[in-house]
Amino acid sequence: MVALQAANKIRNTRAALRREAAGLTRMEGRGMVADLLECPPDCILSLPVFKLVTWPTYMGRFFTLEILRQAGVNENRLVRDLTERQRLA
Repeated sequence: MVALQAANKIRNTRAALRREAAGLTRMEGRGMVADLLECPPDCILSLPVFKLVTWPTYMGRFFTLEILRQAGVNENRLVRDLTERQRLA
């Protein structure tokens, strides 16, 4: 039961962040994603980078894949597995 409560808390926190990112302008959305990657909260550490970067509404699949390719990051890599260089790229 404790595990279910912890998982629900993580899902709810992610959903709130996703809704917030969706309502931002292009530059604000990029800034939010950059801030989350620089200093990620515990709730997004197990999230694939691709999903995080696509949270802002204007970030489509191909644009996101191009950004990740330029940074040298696999789309399936988890946020917690990123190196410092990859976080700042």
